[in-house]
Amino acid sequence: MQEKGYHKKGEKAAQSATNRSQVGTETAPCDVTCACCSTTNSSDAHMECFTNAASNAHIQEPADRPRLVHAPKHRMHIDWANSIILGRSKERYYLIMVIDSIDFTWAQPSTSRMEPEDLLHEFITMTGLNISSIRADGAGEFKKSASFMAYCKLKEIIVEEVPAYTHTFNARAEGAVRICKEKVRALLRRANMPRRFWPDALMHWCRTYAHWPDAAGHTAWEKLDDLGSHALCHDLKRDRHVFGSYVTGHLPREHPHVADTTHDDRAEEGVFLGNDLTTPTFWLWSFKHRKAMRLSDPKHFDHILPFLQPADVHHSIPLSSADIVRMHAHDDAEELGAGKNVGDLEEQVEVQGQRRGRTLADSGEQTPVVPVPGSITDPGEHSGASARVNTHRLIPNSGERTQVHNIESGKSPTCMSLKEHKNLKHGKDVPPEAQLQYLKPGIFAQALVHNKFVFTLPKDIRGDKADLQVVASHAYSSKKFWYVDCKILSPEVPEDETIIQMPVVRGNTPTTNHKHNLRDLFNRIYQNPTTLADIGITRARVQQAASALAAVWDTGLVSLSFLSQAGVTKVMLRKQVEERFVAKRSAQLVEKAYQELQAKATAES
Repeated sequence: MQEKGYHKKGEKAAQSATNRSQVGTETAPCDVTCACCSTTNSSDAHMECFTNAASNAHIQEPADRPRLVHAPKHRMHIDWANSIILGRSKERYYLIMVIDSIDFTWAQPSTSRMEPEDLLHEFITMTGLNISSIRADGAGEFKKSASFMAYCKLKEIIVEEVPAYTHTFNARAEGAVRICKEKVRALLRRANMPRRFWPDALMHWCRTYAHWPDAAGHTAWEKLDDLGSHALCHDLKRDRHVFGSYVTGHLPREHPHVADTTHDDRAEEGVFLGNDLTTPTFWLWSFKHRKAMRLSDPKHFDHILPFLQPADVHHSIPLSSADIVRMHAHDDAEELGAGKNVGDLEEQVEVQGQRRGRTLADSGEQTPVVPVPGSITDPGEHSGASARVNTHRLIPNSGERTQVHNIESGKSPTCMSLKEHKNLKHGKDVPPEAQLQYLKPGIFAQALVHNKFVFTLPKDIRGDKADLQVVASHAYSSKKFWYVDCKILSPEVPEDETIIQMPVVRGNTPTTNHKHNLRDLFNRIYQNPTTLADIGITRARVQQAASALAAVWDTGLVSLSFLSQAGVTKVMLRKQVEERFVAKRSAQLVEKAYQELQAKATAES
């Protein structure tokens, strides 16, 4: 297999262009049986028949000439494919594209299927290909989309729509989808990578697949280079590194992660996610920062797979076996929440946990135990023998390490999908297992006010003399930002200073920076909470508040200190005022009736 650089330059490129322009122009006998050349003299037959010119170029082409006839336009096959799970950047689908003339297969991950013309335009811009026709199925995003048809009309592209339910008519795209899915699963399984990294595995596979030679020994990258310059960077030596392997990159001195430019170690370590599309850099998933980063100057260790055997790394890394099991459990729960039967969560998590545990056991490390949700019979007891994973927190926070808590009750908690989070209309409908990162600022603010949430405001936030106990009392929006008015409970302050305005999230302009906001404050107080239950809004607390409220309405007794935190003090006072008013009104009616009875008796006598 011949290695290829980025682009042809200098005399070689000029010579290649000259050779390419001379392909098919050599004086060669034309096939007399060709209909288009039957009335043409043999001396200029090659100028009239493109078919025979291409055939003659294939037969007489020397070894040093380009292997591809410069076709004027190309046909493309496209189709949408569903992902195996939600990607790390929220990708759900990918658009597969196959170019007929050069056997080039490419894929573009996407969060939506509504605008395929944007992905198509990006691909055409990067490759510089001239597309004459596109073959697609009858999906609503293609032939029935006004924006897609307008783009094709602007680019003079003919859309070839295949009949419904005849996938064999679009076999090139369907076959490419099958190949990509099989290879992506193999890459993820080989490195034991969580399935959220499927977009990176897909792009890495497409780059590798283009290096595979055809029957004549020519690769798709070579054919694409022969068509002219393009923006895609490729190199066999760089592209054949193992996906998910251990790699280190170089941080520049100006990078914000470098505190001491003289003594700090400026090497970032992580797992290899693939090379960048248009620059000679690469992408890694950082162990320390738990996010994807683009770096330069890589040092590859293809024999080390950290997600498969973390102990193979020659030093300690911030990635443990428990973290790996937790990330896989997150992805499994996300898949179940996206539409599968949630009732099978217990069996799925148990099987996946045992499988990951067996895999990690080969490295000699202690295997973390993932119990079946709902199997805890005594929720008040804590066991030190095994690490229990709270299954209502199985949706990941962008891959960051989350805290491990015990399940609060014997009931099996439910996992909320992204669709269920989006369907929430008011804060009163938010359950305790809702993920904070998926709640809109308005819904989050309403949930705090609805539950009359009480928390401690550190004294350094406003420069107070002591920490303040505040309760969320009112939620509202102003200039597209949500705020929560918090009432000070203790210590006592003047009446005009009892309300504190707290923004929900940080702003994105200099005038609305919102340095001190509720999101960052809760991350500081509760050590990066994931759900409402992590900050204290649990089902037990909600039920206790409801029971206390019912007791107030039935007996009118104020005996529970919890009522002040549950926000029912005003309800009790209103109830007492109403009872006094009813008693006074009843006494007045009784007095009036007695006077009328006396007057009637006097009149009769």
